[in-house]
Amino acid sequence: MMKEVIEMTKKWKVKLDPLEIFASHRLPTKRKTNTHPVLVRLNNLRKKGELIRKSKEMKLDGIYVNHYLNTYTRQLLERARELRDKSYIQFSRFGNGFVKVRKESVTRVIRIRSSVDLEEIRDQGEQEATRGNREEEENEDDSKEEETAKSTSKNVLHKGRGGKRNQNHILSQSLIREHFTRSQK
Repeated sequence: MMKEVIEMTKKWKVKLDPLEIFASHRLPTKRKTNTHPVLVRLNNLRKKGELIRKSKEMKLDGIYVNHYLNTYTRQLLERARELRDKSYIQFSRFGNGFVKVRKESVTRVIRIRSSVDLEEIRDQGEQEATRGNREEEENEDDSKEEETAKSTSKNVLHKGRGGKRNQNHILSQSLIREHFTRSQK
């Protein structure tokens, strides 16, 4: 089995020494085909990363190279992908034995160790979403107040006497109103 694995890696131009292979064997399947998946465990994580990267760059028919994840890690990765689909995070991936996520492309990578970490990220995302909705509503209210203040000031300027005096009075009222609404936030 090791010779077959080494021959396959040559197709991807990855030099693999037999001593770098810890174990290689076929996995049983319920399918009634002649080909069974091959599980290869390497001693060197860098070679594993290189092999996976090269296999994605140059795809061969019927040959797939993936990480072999245990059940818990696979579930963590699935939950991270669900959070990505719901836009709580932008990126989720598996690398060097860990599930890793990023909230945005410029933020640091967060290593996920348990489902609690993912729940915290989801809760933070929900809090940010509700905070964003509140800010949008406040901005809409502020813009409506400004529009009404402008329309009333125009009406008063045109109807009132004394021109400049009324205008200064209206401006001072609007400045007081703006200062008062900002201090409430």
